[in-house]
Amino acid sequence: MRRIDTLKGKEVSNCSLDHRTELKVGQTPKELVWRKKKAVLWYYPTTQKKYKTPLFLVYSLINEAYILDLYPGMSMIEAFLKEGYDVYLLDFGKPGYEDKDLTLDDYIMKYIRREVVRALDHSGVCNLTMIGFCLGGTLATIYTAVATKEVKNLVLIAAPIDFEHSPVLKSWVKSLRRNELFADDLIDQYGVIPAKVV
Repeated sequence: MRRIDTLKGKEVSNCSLDHRTELKVGQTPKELVWRKKKAVLWYYPTTQKKYKTPLFLVYSLINEAYILDLYPGMSMIEAFLKEGYDVYLLDFGKPGYEDKDLTLDDYIMKYIRREVVRALDHSGVCNLTMIGFCLGGTLATIYTAVATKEVKNLVLIAAPIDFEHSPVLKSWVKSLRRNELFADDLIDQYGVIPAKVV
């Protein structure tokens, strides 16, 4: 059986993705604005600026930010640039043992708030459109609630907001109560709950 590889436009044999050459993700040109350990703020300049207000993307703590810039022609960041937006991306990096002492307040005030100020200074504007993805959307919402005037618009994509009605969270709580889930053991061993577990 033959099929077309939609990423490369070539005919390939019927094989799994694991056996193909690894694709190079994150090819959209970018500049490093800031780095703190593994967290980074990237700037993606548009070549056809139509809008003064830049986009500030806050990605999840669980997943990897390259999903927003998969491949030329399959990149959300590339699409924003083609529409005339400058883009900033705050990528927290993969959480690990060294992050065990970071609090919600740290992510919101020491990372998001500081990088919003840095992006505003870098762009020379007074406000931005914040786009939060997954748990990054939850953090972006909390930040926007305490921000003064720097967030002009807030856009959320797959962001958990109402935790009271979350079926996944309820099943975790039930499992913890029945001693079927041992989060303490994971935290003792890794310092955090590994992203793959979540």
